[in-house]
Formats: sequence, C-alpha cells, structure tokens
Amino acid sequence: MYDIIAIDIAFEFVQLYDKSGDTTQAFQYFAEGNRLAQQYPAYQGINPAEFTGLVDGMNARLSVDWLATWKDISPPAKIAHLRLSLAFHVWEQF
Repeated sequence: MYDIIAIDIAFEFVQLYDKSGDTTQAFQYFAEGNRLAQQYPAYQGINPAEFTGLVDGMNARLSVDWLATWKDISPPAKIAHLRLSLAFHVWEQF
C-alpha cells in the first residue's frame, strides 16, 4: 500500500537534513522516499530511461555556448523601474 503523505514527509526530511549538513541522514530519507514513491500508482508508469533522456537533452541544449547567443536587451523606458524575477517570470517593482 502507498501513502502520498509519507512520501512527502520523507522528502521534507531530505531537505531538512541536507540543509543541516547531515548528508548521510538526508540520503537515507531520499532512498526511503524513492522506495515509497515506487509504490505510488501514478509513479509506477514512469520510464526512467525516458526521464534521463529528457534531462540529457536539456543539459545539451542549455550549454554555455547556447546562452552566449542570447541578446542583451533592455526593457522599454516605461517599465525600466521594474525588474524581471527569472524564478517566477513576473515583473516586480524595486
């Protein structure tokens, strides 16, 4: 049987132990979270090879050379007092 809350708690412990510097304990909870997640029906259909292929594709695309091709553009004058928060893609006033 699976319990999505137990999976979430295990991964929360991963973050807590990792932030506290106890990587051994963090890894133990990481392994436990993954073990529990394998029992969760929604996760059983995940193809690991497909996932790693997607990650490899992103890594290949997001290279230093590719980022160097980006043009440096300034915002229009009417919004120059705003800045873009890349994490959330929203304009914030500062």
